[in-house]
Amino acid sequence: ARKTEMVQEIRPWTGKLGAFLVIMGLFLAMAVPQISARLFKQGMPGIWNVTYLLCVAGLYLLMLSSVARARKGKHPEKYYKNIISTNLMRFTARQTTRNMCVIALLVFVVVVSAFWGVMYYYSATEGGREAPYDYSMHYPAKERQISREETMRLAEAHGVNITSYEELESLQLLIRYTGRDMDDNRRYFDVEYEKPASFISASDFARISGHPVLLAEGEYKTVTTTGYSETIWVSADCLNAIEHPLTKESISPVFGGTVEFDNLAIGSDPFAFVLSDEDYQRFSDGLTEEQKEKHVFFNVEHVMETYDFADEWKKAYVNRATDLSDQYEPFSKVLMQAGAMELVAVFVLLSLYIAVISLAAAGIMSYVRSVTIAMDNRQLFEDLKKLGADNAYEESVMKVQLRKIFVYPVAAGCMVTGIFSLFLTWFNDMNLQIFEVKMLLMELFLMALIAGILYGVYRLAYRRTKQIVGIAPRTM
Repeated sequence: ARKTEMVQEIRPWTGKLGAFLVIMGLFLAMAVPQISARLFKQGMPGIWNVTYLLCVAGLYLLMLSSVARARKGKHPEKYYKNIISTNLMRFTARQTTRNMCVIALLVFVVVVSAFWGVMYYYSATEGGREAPYDYSMHYPAKERQISREETMRLAEAHGVNITSYEELESLQLLIRYTGRDMDDNRRYFDVEYEKPASFISASDFARISGHPVLLAEGEYKTVTTTGYSETIWVSADCLNAIEHPLTKESISPVFGGTVEFDNLAIGSDPFAFVLSDEDYQRFSDGLTEEQKEKHVFFNVEHVMETYDFADEWKKAYVNRATDLSDQYEPFSKVLMQAGAMELVAVFVLLSLYIAVISLAAAGIMSYVRSVTIAMDNRQLFEDLKKLGADNAYEESVMKVQLRKIFVYPVAAGCMVTGIFSLFLTWFNDMNLQIFEVKMLLMELFLMALIAGILYGVYRLAYRRTKQIVGIAPRTM
């Protein structure tokens, strides 16, 4: 028995409305909460996530339009010539559309899961890569830490060549700065915090960075990581006051911009700061080792091959440390990347596992749906043969059906994923960093790879459906 549905007219605007709802749903769900937080300092309630359903509704309308919408357009002769291939699915439009929506969502899950897996891995391997020094540490000045000579001997014992070595001293001064917190109603509000922070002189910063810093008295610069983007919790111009911890002398400094230096920025909360030499000297008067810190920076040859040295160097540091807080965590590019990989390995494997399972499900559903369409329309193809249709015409009819099942869901899934990823990276901090651009380009590669795999499934389905409907293989 042939199972059909009541054929209903699909409006011309169905596909356009679907595309609009997809974009609007993602915009409302992903962009509006970030815009609201930044402009109005108000977070959105959890119920706001239902706006994602607009995207699902739009996806359904897109798939419905692709399956059941056919029009004569400016070339009616072409419409009538292909009337069977363009209208065949209209008799099972609802069930086919539901299947295509599920396939599109599976493609979305495949790309996003693989994308996040690659992103986790890339983040781990790139962590700290832009730091100007391969190794660095800072510690309380009163602490008797591993010396330069001991570091050199340890490096020599491990066959490591240290190419440059710098030291400097910083001041621990009290700061009052403005940050943000969030209440139970998800409303952000400003809070003034008070805590110690590290300050170095402009001349010392120029020496270790190789970039001169010009600061007048009363000005400061904030030290940030490479490619820093401001967050809602604290901004680079957050300082309200700097206070001498002993004399209680204080100033209200003027923000002079930011400077990038990962070795100082990593581990500093909220930031490390640079003062003019005059202000640095004035605040250092009367301070003891209790209010000072020491910093060590050095580079080595072939840093990624120095894991054993890095491990021994860190152990030597820890054995002498009097304060093991995260603030004084020593930095090493090779250890940071190794530790990051251990941390994200589970997430990477889980993401790739989900991607593989979803890809397999999408392939199986597409194949099964193709076979189902062939079986449901086997009588139609027999009728076409009786009416004089040749193999070439029947093949063209079958190809159109399979292309709808494979091409439209994959294209829709990739489109939704692309918009989702772009909104995610852009509205996270209203900025696209080089790292994020690389990830988006990587996502395009993943989409092409997934499309290639599903094309292989399409070829298998095409051969199988030809056998089912009795299309004879071509003879050479």
